[in-house]
Amino acid sequence: MASASGAFEEPRPSRPAADSADMSRLALTVTAAAGDRARVVVVGEIDVDSAADLGRVLTGTLHASAALEIDLARVSFCDCSGLRALMDTRYRARSRGQTVAVIDASPCVRRLLELTGTLGLLTATAESESDSPAVVRHERAVTESGGRNHPGLRQISAALLRGSDDADAVQD
Repeated sequence: MASASGAFEEPRPSRPAADSADMSRLALTVTAAAGDRARVVVVGEIDVDSAADLGRVLTGTLHASAALEIDLARVSFCDCSGLRALMDTRYRARSRGQTVAVIDASPCVRRLLELTGTLGLLTATAESESDSPAVVRHERAVTESGGRNHPGLRQISAALLRGSDDADAVQD
């Protein structure tokens, strides 16, 4: 496209209108659940631009309740920054003796959790959680890598999913 001066300019994508649904890609709703539990319902896309907001809401909600349930059934996209926000929240909760559990997950979230070996960690209830050294190493590896490939992460994940004590022998 030529400008008024006759120079060629690349066309630029137009910005969405102010009332466009794209302006708000992530919605978070916090409600009380049974007992001292709080529930956060997440709707939309969790990516590098929205993961910090998710992390702040999860952390704030965790400070105000004994336990946290996270409903990700209506999440249409989640990348490793979203996984990191979830794992950071779980780590903070466990260090304070609290629980965090994903109570429902969309297919894309479930796939991310399965591929990274975190499905069992994030969907476990307080009664089924384990403090074995392998679980602690796995959480640390996932948190440090932001859900990306980590040396030994797949081995630890596989051993944990098998319920094997061999996971304790895997070194990171």
